[in-house]
Amino acid sequence: MSSARASDGVELGATITVDGFAQGDRVDVQGISKGHGFAGGIKRWNFSGGGASHGSMIHRQPAFERRHERPATRRAASRRPGHYGVDRITHQNLEVVRADAERNLLLVRGPVPGPKNGLVIRAAVGETKVTA
Repeated sequence: MSSARASDGVELGATITVDGFAQGDRVDVQGISKGHGFAGGIKRWNFSGGGASHGSMIHRQPAFERRHERPATRRAASRRPGHYGVDRITHQNLEVVRADAERNLLLVRGPVPGPKNGLVIRAAVGETKVTA
């Protein structure tokens, strides 16, 4: 039986440390975004609210759907209220500020997905491409 190997030569199940990272390196970071539950259009899609004065009663309601054109259907990919968050997000080309080998911590400048003290799924070294 041969031992399983990942594409970069690291054996599966091996302990990974931050020794391979240095200040100024570029990394790709992948994690699960924060969950927001069931959210309306304003929170989920950054819609603007309705009027707030003069008796307006449409403050945070979703958009009109054109039901008179095609009854019992709606347009595909329309931005509607629904479940928001808990998606796998990858941010590429983030800068490594410091790699602390004592505590096995990698400090990254940029938007790391997920809650505070959350688990980051992947921190892979990004390749810099030079165009001539």
